Amino acid sequence: MLQFAANFPGVLVKKNVAKGKLKLFPIGTLYVQKDPKPSMVLVEGHGLHLQVLPPKFDFEGMEGAAVPFFFVKSTTEPEKANMEFGVQKVGEWHIPVCKNKEKVEAGAQLLFLKDKAEEQEPASKKARTA
Repeated sequence: MLQFAANFPGVLVKKNVAKGKLKLFPIGTLYVQKDPKPSMVLVEGHGLHLQVLPPKFDFEGMEGAAVPFFFVKSTTEPEKANMEFGVQKVGEWHIPVCKNKEKVEAGAQLLFLKDKAEEQEPASKKARTA
């Protein structure tokens, strides 16, 4: 259903996917986080914050594990975004999920909408101290 392409930093769908039928979960090493940050991928439950660290993958050597969740790329163009992040509850655990918010056509890249404000570079230290 999904494919990676050589020299392409994202993930594509191989066939049409109906709205809400594609769910990607983060898989990787879990690291106990005492000071979680908003940018971290976290599994939370039972008073724990577990950061999911993506496994290493070498495209050239084709070694490692390519987890599609970590290859969904951002866009600031709302019409191109076909994925959205959410949380799926399993018992007491809250697990991040990325699912398609609309039908995705074969060959499309998986993209989520990133706020334009988040896209801007922070002011340089020089500019802040001037």
